This record gives sequence, structure tokens and C-alpha cells, in this order.
Amino acid sequence: MIRLLALGVAVAAVLLPPNPAAAIEPRSLSEPDVLRDPAEVTRVVDAWQDGGGMDLHFTLAYQHNWKRATILRETRLPDVAAGAGERSAVVPVARFSENTSRLNVRAELGLYHDLALILRVPIVLSNSVSLEASGLGAAALDAAPGDPLFTLPFSSPNRSGVEYLGVGVDWGILNQGRDGLSPSLLVGAEGRLSVLSEPMHACGRGAPTAAAASAPMRCTYPADINRNGVGGEYPSELGSLEGALPTEPRRAGVGRGTTGIELHAAISRRFAWLEPFLVLSASFELPVEASDFDGARPWNENPPVQGRFSLGTEIVPWELVEQFQRISFDLRLTGTYRSAGLDYSELFDALGSSAAISYRRPSFAGYRANPDESNRAAVPSVVDGGSQRVFPTGLTEVGAHGSYALRLAARWQAGQYVHFDAGGALTLIGEHLITLGRPCDASRPAAAERAGPCAPGGVYGPSASGSPDPSYRAETDQPGRRFLVDTARSIDAWVGATVMF
Repeated sequence: MIRLLALGVAVAAVLLPPNPAAAIEPRSLSEPDVLRDPAEVTRVVDAWQDGGGMDLHFTLAYQHNWKRATILRETRLPDVAAGAGERSAVVPVARFSENTSRLNVRAELGLYHDLALILRVPIVLSNSVSLEASGLGAAALDAAPGDPLFTLPFSSPNRSGVEYLGVGVDWGILNQGRDGLSPSLLVGAEGRLSVLSEPMHACGRGAPTAAAASAPMRCTYPADINRNGVGGEYPSELGSLEGALPTEPRRAGVGRGTTGIELHAAISRRFAWLEPFLVLSASFELPVEASDFDGARPWNENPPVQGRFSLGTEIVPWELVEQFQRISFDLRLTGTYRSAGLDYSELFDALGSSAAISYRRPSFAGYRANPDESNRAAVPSVVDGGSQRVFPTGLTEVGAHGSYALRLAARWQAGQYVHFDAGGALTLIGEHLITLGRPCDASRPAAAERAGPCAPGGVYGPSASGSPDPSYRAETDQPGRRFLVDTARSIDAWVGATVMF
């Protein structure tokens, strides 16, 4: 009996194929590199590995984005919205539409082992924004009675140019392909420089006239109150409200006018034909002097800080190791949080090019003690006519909000030196305020003779404190007159190719 059992075991060992090992086997020097590549999120261009030289990957991709949203506005006018009065009602005023075509250029140079230098140049081929009347439309767009902020329909100029120059490094701390007991882990950083781009400036058409049904597109300076290109107008007891204007024409631009810094980390682990991954990133921006952010102003609000996570998996249903061929799919869910801050909103061009005199008149940055001593107790401070004049630029304080995106991408690695990519993503952006300025900056304390309307008991009430914020515009920032964006929808689609040397 024992002999028969031993004979059966021996036959089974010969006829049945062995089970594959769960762990990754040690690699030979001749094994193709395709299996050594982790998921895209943790892949690093290699250099001087296994006796090879310096690697260079060059990627060219075309991307198109469609974004749609509804613009809302708060109102307390009963004749505009039923039920409005002491409490604000929210009414739709416009449909927002933005289309962007972009060419993404990327170069990755392996510096040493799993350390790579990354260069990115996003080139905006075309960017256009339009606003169409929706709901109450013009009935709820006034800055002051009879003085509309902008008219509908509205269209922005067609922008194009280099968005920024991205310079970064990626470091693959761990690589599962070289150590089967470890996951693949990547950390990296990228600086986004505005050296090749013109910062965005608000542009729009003026009001139609009897001579022309459609005025030309103009990008006027914020200090040009009536948008006629001539400075030194609008005299007042404090001097000309406009001042001198630059002689060169203003361009629409396409960059954000900031220096951005982005930090990211990603981890993945392959199990058979699945490679789950997690990506975390954070980014913040510093204004450059040439932009409308004007970072030197003490009251200036900083651009938003952004945090992002992605959770997903790369699926590899087919690969031919000997021929360096592979088909893979990248499926991920991304969540993004964007803090409150000064930003380009859906109404950037419409508000920045507004012809409403009540909105475009400047605010003065400083206050001084009331020279009328007999009235100083009641009015401790007055406007300092010698202080800086602050004009609306189109940049507004945008409220904090979140977004969620579902992304699916496919990659076909056709051989050792080339792969092709295609994909799409759907993003939902949560409702948020886009004109959220505050009249008083509590972070900058001020004495009563310099606090202006922010002094206790002043225009803004007993709870007000700090220094006045001259970028505040009651016409759009005051509760009951603010603008919001309803849940926005954004769709991305892209195709690209990478050559690997």
C-alpha cells in the first residue's frame, strides 16, 4: 500500500505543472525591463542601472477640457426673488462654459538609479469662456441700481501661450521590481515657474453703442475706470481717481501669475495583474510681482492651498515580456480640497472688465486721524488721499470647496521604446462662493484713527476689528449680493505618446 502511494505521488509530480510562486522571483540581467516598471504613479526613469546608460523619456500629449457650471447670486430684493427681504435668496443668473485645448510636453531624464529630473511645459492652444443668461439674468446683475456689473451674453478673449514651466525631481525610494518584499514608493517635488508666461489679465467687450452693435475686445488696466484707455480722469477732492496709465497695451495672458510648489508621494504594490496605489499631493502658490495678485500689499490674500489624494489600481490584463509589450488600464478616484483664497473665478473676466462705475471706483488703502478735532470723537478717522488706490482686477476671494474626479486611462506599450496613452476624467466641483471678500482684516490690528469703518461702532458694527481691506467690494462681497457657483462639471480627454531612449 505504501509503495502504491509513493508511486502515485511520483506520477503526479511529473504530470501536474507546478504552482506559480507567490513572491517575485529574482531577476536576471537579461530579463526585459517591461516587468520592472511599476504602476505609472510610482514609475521613475532610470539611469546607470544594470550597466545601462542615462535614460530619457519624451512625452507629447493633447488634452481637451470642457467645464460647465451655473452662476448664482444672492439677492434681498423682493421684486427679483419671491421671499427675499431680510434674508437672502439665491437665484441663477448665468450659464458658464469654458473650453480649453492644451498640448502637454514632458521630458524625464534619469540622473542616477531611481532619481529623475522632470521638465513639463503645458501649452494652452486655446482657452475661451462664455456666459449666457439663465434664470433672472440681467435682472440680478446690478452693482448699483441701473448700473450693471456686466451684460449677457459675455465672452472672454481666446487665450493661448505657455501656462508655466515645471521643473521637478522624482525619487523612487523603493522598487518592487528590484526587491519583491517591498512595495514601490516614490516621492517628488515640482516648481511651477511663470518665466515663460504672461499673467492673465481680465478682458471683455464694452457696452454696445449706437455706432457699433458689438464693441471690440479690450484688456484695460484696472485704474482705467471708464475703460477708454485715457488716464488722469475722474477728478475728486482727493485728486484724480485714475492716475496715469501705462502706454503699452495690456495683453490677456494665460499664466496664473504665481510661482507654484507641488509636493507628492505615491505607493503601489503589484499582485498578479493588479497594482493598487495611493497618491498624496499638496501645492501652494506665491504671487509674482508682475501679476494682479500684487503680493507686496500687506492686505493681500494669498492664493489657495490645495491638497489631493488619489486611490486606484493599475490593471495589466496582457503583456508579452520577451517583446516588451503590455496593455494596462489606470482606474482611480481623486478627491481635492482647495482652501479659501484670492483666485481666478468663473467671473474673472466679467468682473475685471466691468464697466460699472460704482464697482470700478478705487478704494483707498489707508486712513488717518480726523483733522476736525470737534468731530473726532464721533468720526475718529478719515480716508488718507495720499495712500494707495486699489482697483478691482477680476481676482476675487473664492470660498473653500472640494471636488471629486473619476479617471480611466489606457496604455499600450508597443515595444521597448514607445508607448501610447489615452484617457478621460469626469470631475464634480462642489458649490462655493466666488466673491467672499471681507471688509476688515482682523490679522492686522489698527488704532481707532487708522481703522476707518472697521473701528468698533463704525460702519461694520461693534464686532468689526482690524484694518480695512481695500480690495473689499460691497457691490459683490456684501452678504445678499455675493456670487456663487453651483456644482460644476468638468470633463477631460487626452491622447499622447512617449518615446523612451
